[in-house]
Amino acid sequence: MIPVPYSHQTCPFCHTPVALARYEFASDGQHTWRICPECDHTLLIAEALVLGLSPTATSNGAGLVTATEPLHA
Repeated sequence: MIPVPYSHQTCPFCHTPVALARYEFASDGQHTWRICPECDHTLLIAEALVLGLSPTATSNGAGLVTATEPLHA
């Protein structure tokens, strides 16, 4: 059975189902994130390389935090 591609993802932070086309993408060269258009939280995604997604924003490394600090206050 071939899996059916999905068109929406529910944000785990605001619990809003959002069309994948509405998400913005960000990348720092090693990781890629979806940015929820409803609440602006970032979602780390692993399938970006598989899907061939291109980022809509990039980071130059400014404002990086250590793993002990939360991404969002």
